[in-house]
Amino acid sequence: MPRPMKLLGGFGAVHVVATVVALACLHCGHDPEKPSVSQVGGAAGESSGKGGSDSQMGGSRPQGDAGRSSAVGGGAAGQASVGEMGGAGGEGPIVVEGAHHGFVFAEVRMPVSNTEANAMAFDLNGDGKSDNQFGRAIVALSMQGLEINQAAAAATQDGSAILLADLQAPSLTSAKGAGLMTFYGADPVPMPCASVNDCGHHLDGTGTFSVAAATPHVVVTPGRIAAAVFNGQGGELPVQFGFAGGVLELVLHDAHAELTNLSTDGFTGRLGGVIPQDQVDGQIYRAIWTGAASFVSRDCTGGVAPVCGCQVGSVGRTYLDLMDTDHDCALSLAEVKANPLFSAIFAVDLDTDGDQKPDAMSCAFAVSAKKGTFNLP
Repeated sequence: MPRPMKLLGGFGAVHVVATVVALACLHCGHDPEKPSVSQVGGAAGESSGKGGSDSQMGGSRPQGDAGRSSAVGGGAAGQASVGEMGGAGGEGPIVVEGAHHGFVFAEVRMPVSNTEANAMAFDLNGDGKSDNQFGRAIVALSMQGLEINQAAAAATQDGSAILLADLQAPSLTSAKGAGLMTFYGADPVPMPCASVNDCGHHLDGTGTFSVAAATPHVVVTPGRIAAAVFNGQGGELPVQFGFAGGVLELVLHDAHAELTNLSTDGFTGRLGGVIPQDQVDGQIYRAIWTGAASFVSRDCTGGVAPVCGCQVGSVGRTYLDLMDTDHDCALSLAEVKANPLFSAIFAVDLDTDGDQKPDAMSCAFAVSAKKGTFNLP
């Protein structure tokens, strides 16, 4: 057994074994012969995952920005035909209509075990298996000591990551047509923190916000509500959460959502979808690199490898020992991408274009939300 190296992260100690034993279950449920997302994602009546018959819908073709209202938190009425979506049990196309209900996410929680990763997962390509490669990657990091959920919770509480949701529906108890949108938030009132150790005040159900200009284009995720549970599939949902010392921003394609315990006061549930390869190579690796480089900058003054002017036993020194392959006392994005640990656990697992080659990563995580008021862009 190779001797473990100790990687001290911003949220704990990471013991990295060269053979990465934790990866043994990383691809549990992955089958290279399974159908591509493009082969099954748009078929009417196929299951989108868990959550009952209301989740059995095909892909959507939203019609632009129809149905957006200028008053989200106040329950303004509006109608939007999402159209062209196969309904469960032959119910026909889903038409999104009704009042807009605004929320702010109070928790974004990643799995801490492969069992939990599977429980959070959706079947994104219709092969009957749980798809959550990103969640399993987080589990692998957590097993090594990197406390991702603490980072996510801290960013949510202090307002570093504000994620807003708009759910349009005629009723939050039962609706044949409903639609979910998410946005990056800004300008919280009240301010998140009264002091360093007293945060989360914008999540008390009275918060008001604005939609951040940096929010990517949103495509409505259409679905249905039964027994105060929303099940939706399709569209594109921006998400953000604390990660590796910063905030990770992604857009979930072929988004899946199961929102439970729906009321005007909030909800619980899970979100999932497809992370394209360019976001894996860009946002995910860049977030890891940014976090690691910040520790190197803090702990190391430069000089000659292997010391590089680092404090003895410092986090920056450990990152350099692990990833500084050209021994220049600095970390590059290329070195992070080439690291065998990260390249193994963040490997893509879904084929979205039907060429029998994985080109995207599956993702799912748990969420909860409180009432939040904001104006739709």
